[in-house]
Amino acid sequence: MNIKSIQKGVFIVLCTICILPALLSCHSTYSPIGALSVSANGRYLVQTDGTPFYWFADTEWVLNKHSDDQVHAILNDRAAKGFTVIQVFATRMAWDRSWSLADSWDFDLSWANSDANDQYPFVDGFRAIAEGYADGVNGQNDYNRSADYNRSFMTYHPWATSAEWFHRDDWLDANGIQGSRNEGDLINDKIVYERVNETYDQENPVKPVLFLEGSYEGEPNRGGSLPKTTPRNVRMQFFYAVIAEKFMTSLKWWNLVPDSSLVISGRGEGEARQVALRSADGKECLVFFPAAKAAEIDIKTLSPSDAITAQWFDPQTGQIIDAGSISTTTPALLTPPGQDDWVLLLTTK
Repeated sequence: MNIKSIQKGVFIVLCTICILPALLSCHSTYSPIGALSVSANGRYLVQTDGTPFYWFADTEWVLNKHSDDQVHAILNDRAAKGFTVIQVFATRMAWDRSWSLADSWDFDLSWANSDANDQYPFVDGFRAIAEGYADGVNGQNDYNRSADYNRSFMTYHPWATSAEWFHRDDWLDANGIQGSRNEGDLINDKIVYERVNETYDQENPVKPVLFLEGSYEGEPNRGGSLPKTTPRNVRMQFFYAVIAEKFMTSLKWWNLVPDSSLVISGRGEGEARQVALRSADGKECLVFFPAAKAAEIDIKTLSPSDAITAQWFDPQTGQIIDAGSISTTTPALLTPPGQDDWVLLLTTK
């Protein structure tokens, strides 16, 4: 998957490691923001001038089915709503008789001899595709397994995590993950935070982690054996992956790191699991509460301070509720102020 900047802070993402030209660059309402690259610490993306880039994506998989005017309207609308990335299929997925999904092929060629396929995964094919696109950006026309990937930004949309196959590949700038409530016996929310953690912890080198696709509101799960995906499920996926665009971008989110030690008691499991982030200097802390269940927060992990301010963010409404100050010397037992999911923000002074 390759990304190329096209307009007003919105990027186009293709699901087949390739570059989408700036098809709308002729519109005067759009202004390029430059190419993407990885930060010096390997944890997030930056623009050309070094500004941290917040990956806030809308999945418009079938964008290419629309007219040019409809595409412009969709992109303008998403940019106005704060989205920074649009993810689309590189080719039309019509689910009918076509060259892209021929009935005679289906998945038979891929899975009919699965035992053999398991012995010889098709990773070399994807590596060759990645080199081909990098060579295209660089103006090269040869395949010699020595492409220069410095001018192209690429990630990979997997079924699970790209780190399983490509983490140490030079062409992979950032790991991609997917969560789906159709996978295995575990519901999606648990799979997401486990998958994020295992991918985030990969080293040599450290790379950013992008949550590229999760469940969709209203979709059936495991053939109907699980309840349909609810708005709460979708919110849980998002906060498990990164812990609501305006809320996050009001913080120095690029300084936040996962810290499971913040929740010292009352931690839930499965859909009730709390997840936490804190800034490297200990001045800010975020804890996502997926349910109205109390949890004890270890205040000692924050920087020494005379006062700690607590606020609750409601991801359903965007409302922020002040919760006053809390003790700086003892663990704090905190309970969300309402039902469903909430985000706790602790700030030291």
